[in-house]
Amino acid sequence: ATRVEAALEIRADLLVLTVRDNGAGFDAARLLSAPASLTSGIGLRSLREQAAGLGGKVDIRSGPEGTTLELSAPLL
Repeated sequence: ATRVEAALEIRADLLVLTVRDNGAGFDAARLLSAPASLTSGIGLRSLREQAAGLGGKVDIRSGPEGTTLELSAPLL
């Protein structure tokens, strides 16, 4: 990626962090459904688990034009 954008905002009763890049992308569904390992990555799984622990969620969309990660959690 040559460009990364990040935004933190409040939407209704949610705190939402959005990170976008213009990289080559990856198969997010395959990565998240594969068994966890150091070679396949644990970072996205960890983000998803941490968000779920707060009552939130992580949404990942990725393709040839880049990746968007949106993490949302309820305001406490």
